[in-house]
Amino acid sequence: MSSDISCFHFQVFVWVEIPCVDNLGSCTYVDGCSMIPFKAGQPCPAPLSTYNLPCTCPFQQGTYHLPKSTVEIPQTGLPEWLTDGDYKINVQLYDTSDAQLACFDIVVSLTK
Repeated sequence: MSSDISCFHFQVFVWVEIPCVDNLGSCTYVDGCSMIPFKAGQPCPAPLSTYNLPCTCPFQQGTYHLPKSTVEIPQTGLPEWLTDGDYKINVQLYDTSDAQLACFDIVVSLTK
């Protein structure tokens, strides 16, 4: 399953696309499932598990909704201007014939 990910960071008055650097940012992945850090058979982390949302491939057909949630993210060593602010992320998943399987729109606000 391939995936296209588009990431945008809100800066001043506009959304700025984050380029793909070292497989982070707005990237295309040939094997999107290999990028998911969770493995089949292991429990999904909160808040995914709280709302019975899947976190491993293959994803079952359906409509998924994650209510507004607070998640603690460990320090990354990235500059503060990158780790603080509002982000929009669009993820599109495709099968081997390039038919779209899923589309996720994610809005994230990071704060210290």
